[in-house]
Amino acid sequence: MSTDDFEKKLERQPMRAVPPEWRAQILREARLAATPEPAPWLAWWRELLWPRPVAWGSLAAAWVVIAALYLATPATPVLTAKQQTPLSRETMQCLAEQRREMAALLDPVGERPTSQQPKQSEPHSELAKEITAA
Repeated sequence: MSTDDFEKKLERQPMRAVPPEWRAQILREARLAATPEPAPWLAWWRELLWPRPVAWGSLAAAWVVIAALYLATPATPVLTAKQQTPLSRETMQCLAEQRREMAALLDPVGERPTSQQPKQSEPHSELAKEITAA
């Protein structure tokens, strides 16, 4: 049987319709075959992120917003001693007065020693007093 005879025989046969169940199964398998297999590293990431995709997406969006705000904020230069302007005399007097007031508030008068000389140390127990008296 030659190919021409086979083709003529096929032309004479009526065309039959594919059963609907077969059609659905054939199309499903064709779709699966058309999607490529993900790379192993991609499958690992998908498995890691799949349980909570909305949470991971929200976290990624938050990081994008943080990065955008960081990049949009101008850097403030640090002033060095040469770049600082000297304080006026009035400001210096005001600061000195504030320091004196703070010292007075933090250091009560009753606890401040009257003289700058340190006191002689005394024994802390009765036994030490008896030994030094003898």
